[in-house]
Amino acid sequence: MTKYFAQDTPRAGLERMMMSVPGFQRRGGGTMILSRFRYKPEDVACRYCLHYRRRSCQIPICPYIAERLKSGAIGYRDLILECFGHIPHAGLRKRIQAVEHWDGPDQVILRTVFVQLKSRFADRAWDGTPPGYLAALYLLASKERLWQPALSALSHDFIDFNRIALHGFTAQDYPVFYSARRLYDLKPPMEVEDLAHRNLVSDMDFLNIIYATLIARHGKAVMDAGKEAQNGLCNPSGAEQRPAPGIWADYDSIPHSQGGIRPHDRTAGAIGNRRHAPSGLPSG
Repeated sequence: MTKYFAQDTPRAGLERMMMSVPGFQRRGGGTMILSRFRYKPEDVACRYCLHYRRRSCQIPICPYIAERLKSGAIGYRDLILECFGHIPHAGLRKRIQAVEHWDGPDQVILRTVFVQLKSRFADRAWDGTPPGYLAALYLLASKERLWQPALSALSHDFIDFNRIALHGFTAQDYPVFYSARRLYDLKPPMEVEDLAHRNLVSDMDFLNIIYATLIARHGKAVMDAGKEAQNGLCNPSGAEQRPAPGIWADYDSIPHSQGGIRPHDRTAGAIGNRRHAPSGLPSG
């Protein structure tokens, strides 16, 4: 059956008009204009946010991390200070201070994750993916010895860690695998003493665990903003948002009332404020 009940009849034109949207005109020639809007730091100021009342943010985690990262209003260093700054462990502080630039998650790892998932679960919408799932995938994909055994344990939104064979792992692989499993369950990746130990966790694995913790806390926004930064869309001026040395020196000067960067519970051995984070998720 055609979409019109009457064709080639005196009433066909009337019926066609009745089925059309009022005032509708067929698309003709012309130029399509795409939005090239880029956020600026002043566009995402906290005072414009609906959650900003009484000169402070009223929610535990800022829901606009992606926009603020892309605009350059905050950087990954700010997120790391928010998540780890409350931990009174000198070794961890020194190790974070030793990193000159926090450029975001490794895009090679992200590409490995999404290419594989897109080929296997093409119909999946990833915007609503649990952050713990994405954080675990990021860590598993950071090492080939972990990624290949993990492929058979992946489903749309579930990772069966019991199906991942551990034979062939090296001593450097176990901390990453353990952290992936912990973050998947929305728990801190590992004990602070172990995370600060260079002989146990290599420098590259340390960076990946830190970024995976941010993904578990803020979700896909951290990954998307990292991709924008790699493409040169974040902070177009290229200016450094904060001086590189002394990451912990300026912690007390950060405005705690803006954008979720606020004081934390000083609980040794725990990453984040557990009052607001479900199941021990690293929080601010």
